[in-house]
Parts: sequence; C-alpha cells; structure tokens
Amino acid sequence: IPVKDGAGKVTGLVFTLGEVTDRVRAEESLRASEQKFRSITEQTSDVIALTDHEGIITYVSPSCRQVFGAESTEMVSRHFTEFLDESAVPVAVEGFRNAIEGGDRSRNLELLMKGKDGSLFYGELNGSVFSVGPKSGTLVLIRDITERKEAADAIQKERTQLLSIFECMPAVVDVIDPETYEVLFMNQYAKEIFGHDGVGRPCFQVFHGFDAPCEFCNNKELLAMGNDEATQWEYFNETTQRHFMTTNRLMWWPDGRKSKFELSIDVTGLKKADEKREKLEEQFQQAQKLESIGRLAGGVAHDFNNMLGVIIANAESAEMDTGPDHPAHKNLQEILNASHRAADTVQQLLAFARKQIISPKILDLDDTISRALKMFRRLIGEDIVLRWMPGKDVGKVRMDPTQIHQILANLVVNSRDAMPQGGAITIGTERKVMDASYAQKYSGLRPGDYAVLIVSDTGEGMTQDVMDQVFDPFFTTKEVRKGTGLGLPMVYGSVKQNDGFVYIDSEPGQGTTVKIYLPRREDTPAVPEKVVETKAPEGKETVLLAEDEEALLLACRTALERQGYTVLSA
Repeated sequence: IPVKDGAGKVTGLVFTLGEVTDRVRAEESLRASEQKFRSITEQTSDVIALTDHEGIITYVSPSCRQVFGAESTEMVSRHFTEFLDESAVPVAVEGFRNAIEGGDRSRNLELLMKGKDGSLFYGELNGSVFSVGPKSGTLVLIRDITERKEAADAIQKERTQLLSIFECMPAVVDVIDPETYEVLFMNQYAKEIFGHDGVGRPCFQVFHGFDAPCEFCNNKELLAMGNDEATQWEYFNETTQRHFMTTNRLMWWPDGRKSKFELSIDVTGLKKADEKREKLEEQFQQAQKLESIGRLAGGVAHDFNNMLGVIIANAESAEMDTGPDHPAHKNLQEILNASHRAADTVQQLLAFARKQIISPKILDLDDTISRALKMFRRLIGEDIVLRWMPGKDVGKVRMDPTQIHQILANLVVNSRDAMPQGGAITIGTERKVMDASYAQKYSGLRPGDYAVLIVSDTGEGMTQDVMDQVFDPFFTTKEVRKGTGLGLPMVYGSVKQNDGFVYIDSEPGQGTTVKIYLPRREDTPAVPEKVVETKAPEGKETVLLAEDEEALLLACRTALERQGYTVLSA
C-alpha cells in the first residue's frame, strides 16, 4: 500500500501479509473432487446427468454414447423429456416437479426412454435434488434395464400362462407349505369344488374339514423325497363326497423354501363307471349261471318227465285192472298222487328252463289279475291284507294267462310266508317307458314300452346274500318240506320266456318288492276258443307210435291198445 507525504508524494510502501492456505486447500480439494467425479462418470456404464431447476440438462457423462447413442454435447442444453417416450413424459414431469417443489432427496422410476435414433429402451432413474446457489437442480443416475425388464416380462408372461393353464384345468391344483400346512395357492376349479377360497388357511381345514393335521396332510414321506419324485394315491374326500386321484410333488424355490404341489383329478365318474361295470359283470355272470342251470334243469326235467310218464301210465293201467277192493288199489292211488305232484315239480323246472309248452295270448293285464284276486285271498289267510292297485293305461301283454296266475301265486305265497305275524300284500300295475340310459342299469332289460306287475309286502325282507341266490333252483330259506325252492326260478323262467325282466328290491326288516316288466302289446285279443268235453277216443284204426324211451313206448302202446287201436310201435 503506497505511503504519501503532505504534497502527495509517495515516500514509501506498507506491506500486509494474509494467509491463503485454507483457500488454496479448498481449491485443490475442489479440483480433486471434480477430477474424481469426472473419473467416475467417465468409467461408469450408467449415465450420470445434471439438470437445472427447469429440467434442462447441464451435464451428462460420456456413457451416454453407449446408452443413448449420442455425444454429451448433443444432449446438454436440451430438456430431459426429449429423451423419453411420449407415454413416459407425464410420469417423469410429475416426478421431477414433486422432487423440486417438495425437496425429495431421491426418486426411483422405471421409464420407457428414447435414444438418438428413436429406438426405445427401458431405463431405471435414481435421482436426488441438490442446490446450486439459490436454485435447485437434480442429479440423475440412468441405467439401461431393457434386458432385465424383458426377462422380468418373460417371467411374468410365463407365470400368467402357467396360472391360466392351472385356472383352466378341470382338476384341483393347490400349493401348500409342507411345514405350516398353509394353503399358498388354489386354482378356480378347486375353489368351486370346495366352495371357498382357502388361501392362507390350513389345508386340513380347507380340504378335509378337520381341526388338526390328518393322514392326508402327512408330509414326512414327501419331505424325505427328492425334487424329481412324487407320490400318488386315491382317496374319498368326505367334504365333497368325491373320489380323487392325487399326485404330490415337492417344489424348491430359488430362496431355498419348500412347497408341496398337489394335482387332484376327480375320478368319481370313473369310479362309478367301474362299479357299474362290476355290477353289470355280476349280473351277466348271474344270467349265465341261470342259463346253465336252466339247461341242466330242462334236460333233467325232460328225462324225469319220461320216467314219470312210464310210472303214471303203468299205474293207471294197473289201477284199471284192479278194483277198489283189491289190496293194491290204494297203493296204486298213492303212486299216482305222488307221480302227479312230481309232474307238477317237473313243470316248474320246465318253466324255469323256459321249455314248457305255453299258449300265449294278447290279454289285458289288469283284467287278468283282477279275475284271480279271489283265489289269492284264499291263499293268504285272514291276518294279511291284500290290496289291489291297478295303474292307468297299463295296456295289454302277450302271455299265457296260466303263467300269470302261476307267477302271482308264487309271489303271493312267498310274501305270505315272509309275514308270519300278519301284514299287507300290495299287487299293482303301472306303465313304464324305458329309454336306453335307464335300461342299461339292468342286465337283460331292453329299451321299450312295458307293462309292469308289482307285488310288494311288509314282511321280513332279504339280505343281499339271499337275493343273490333267489333264482337258483331248489334254493330256499323256508323250513324243510315247506318250500321246494322252485317258486322264484319258475317266475324267472316264465318272465324270460315272454321277453320280460324281473327286478327284486329288498332289505332286512323293510319288506320286499318284486317288479316284473312285460313288453306292452297293442294287438287285438284273440277270441277264446270254446272247450268241448269229449270221451276218450275209441276205434279200430291202425296207428304208428314212435318214442325213443322204450318203457314209455310200451306204456303208451298198452294204453292205445286198450282203446281198441292196432298199434305199430317204433
């Protein structure tokens, strides 16, 4: 500083010393920081940009060349929205304004950005607000996340597709935590089957209605298995009353967690189909058994009938040769009585074998039954009530009326014997049209229009074991000498001979109902023939008699010769 005298002449200098160490150090530190900042920004693959408070770019790192395809000089002094897709501008502007006005220190946004050539890519923006003088600006770190975004989108797409598949599957799909039993996922089908969304609840409550883990939720075996192994089992679900075939597999998540994946297919329909098939097989086997027994019974009855013919013919011949006072006359009568009873049994066997001689006619079922009711009332006694309930428009059937009487007599007697303490027997009729779906439930029943004869009682009923044998000849639950075991087999044979079907429903203590399905006929009933009684023919003609049973041939020849015929036997 100059020192002057009174005349203004410089007479000397005054020197002052000021320490500038702090300032120099600050300047050096600032230069070092700037150098470090530039070194970082030039080496990082992410783009570092500075904007002023209006969004104008004031600085951008050299990495913008790789990310945006532009030089730093091409981006500086331009508004940051020029490098965004139009769809991302509103979100970015709102975020920038909130940051500046609210003083937010950081922002994290994923936006669709635009390069110099117009190509689009996804960028992740992490920004913070900083102040330069009285104004605020932003420091933004921009990272290209296109690959990560596309990978995430692909994973999300696969997840959506997988969930769509699970949601569309007609099977129960669920994911369970094997240690806590918590349901983590249920598809829509599972929610519909079980009636609710059970996510977050224990599986034993959701799927089985229990309050504690049950055998279905035991995961010890599964947890001991590898990731590529699975268990499969079939069970009946009490909650839904359905049969399921379930497959369990252990899943491992990337973070090490385990989950149990379950796929349960509803096999109720298949189960019922199997049961139906087994039932049809049993019915078919029963039908085959009855056919075999019927052939055997028919053959035996034929041979036995021949022997009875010989016995009866010779007994009648001997009876004619002896008078009432002859010592053997009474014995011959007993032989004839026993032979006729045996012949009745043979007729029942032939009826079961469907080989008896019949004369089918078109007849009104209700009218035929009502005519025979008086006889049935005498059969059952006074302690049993007999009800007659004819149906509406039952129609006509083609059948030998004697067979209907025999069928009803056997059924009524069986019902009577099943009610030793009294009860009620109901005989009724109805019309039933069978379609294919209904007819296939019963082996041997064909679709069609049927007149149904129904005989039900309030008796003791039958067990399933007994019902399985009721059509077997000589099977009976009655005491010795109180039943031959041919009643129901005769009913079966007569009905089958007329293209019908027999169905029995019975339970112990619940009585028995027998339904006989006979095809309806619309033909006009035939006019009954007049029966004219005549004496046994006599004559002097010569007849040729052919018979393969020698004893029967001899008996018939003797009877004819008694009537005056000349017999040539062969």
